[in-house]
Amino acid sequence: MEEKTILLNNKNSSQLIQMNKLLFVTTSIHDHYLDFITKDETLISQGTLRELENKYSELIRCHRHILVNINAIKSIDKKYHRIYFWESQNIHCNISRRQYIKVYSAWERHVQMTF
Repeated sequence: MEEKTILLNNKNSSQLIQMNKLLFVTTSIHDHYLDFITKDETLISQGTLRELENKYSELIRCHRHILVNINAIKSIDKKYHRIYFWESQNIHCNISRRQYIKVYSAWERHVQMTF
């Protein structure tokens, strides 16, 4: 099976990122840009969360400004509403109260289908 990739575009260049390397995507401090967070680096690209959410089923919204890669989730802290990742012990992201049930249910279904 071919590895899924995302094309990142900015003013000066374009590059591919493998979906299995991506932890989550968040809005950047710069208008109309997104930060793609991996274990090793943060990549910046133009675009919107809505475009990514509609294009890639692996990316689910966990907060108003965050999409998380469902394949990268190792655990979900129910008390503090945090997501932890397989690839990194030091990086986590928050889940909003409004999105918590949706994210947890999607992750639970994903785990049951995968294992």
